[in-house]
Amino acid sequence: MKAFPFGYYLGIVILLLSLALPIYFFCKNLLYRKEERISTETAHQTKPHQLVKEISRELNMQKPRLIFLKSNKLILSSNSEGIVRSSHYIKLTKETLKKLERKELKAALYHEFYHLKRNTRVKNLLNLLSRGTLFGRGTLTALMGFTSEEYSADEFAAKRTDAKSVRRFLSKLEEERLVSEDIEQEEQKGPQEVSIFRKLLDSFVGWKEQFYKGEEKEMEEMLFGKELPTYMSPSYRERIENLKRFKLSRTQSSSTT
Repeated sequence: MKAFPFGYYLGIVILLLSLALPIYFFCKNLLYRKEERISTETAHQTKPHQLVKEISRELNMQKPRLIFLKSNKLILSSNSEGIVRSSHYIKLTKETLKKLERKELKAALYHEFYHLKRNTRVKNLLNLLSRGTLFGRGTLTALMGFTSEEYSADEFAAKRTDAKSVRRFLSKLEEERLVSEDIEQEEQKGPQEVSIFRKLLDSFVGWKEQFYKGEEKEMEEMLFGKELPTYMSPSYRERIENLKRFKLSRTQSSSTT
């Protein structure tokens, strides 16, 4: 039997390793990606999908699509698509799921479902567009009988969960807003580009203020009353205070019954 030199066996071992190692690392990478995908879905998708499904069934609504935004901010919003606004979606971030506890997330989702059910985002868009009308902010929504429904959405969420959970997620949104404002102020110290539409709108608003000689607010009150909302949404602080009054009124009504 012919004996092969040591180098022959060494070459075979090296050849086998050169073939086996790429296969090993390829399979390991596939397993790692699969585990990572499962972990991500469990942490960031399964929980909100499950909550959205439960709330949709409870409110007898079509389940909205969940869209995950690539952002490190606490974001949770909703909107509708289509001519009759029947296709709903909810936008959120992984940071939202990290910062909100389950009850807070559920309360926030109920708030958004209220808007989807009543299509109040369309009404808020009219509030924004009315800034460019002759009679001022809120004109379109006032003429159509619309007012800001943030309070109603908060109260709806409080009834479905509890007022404390709603206040807590609003407080976290307020903290996020303050941090974002500080960052934006730093970023806006340099020169900023302004769109043509924004320039035209600002010019019109400036002309309108000159036309009314600073009495635009009085003109709005004369035409539509003092209860006309002049902003798209109340502040988080106002909404938290409203929830405190809402909780107190519910406590008093339950004690009298």
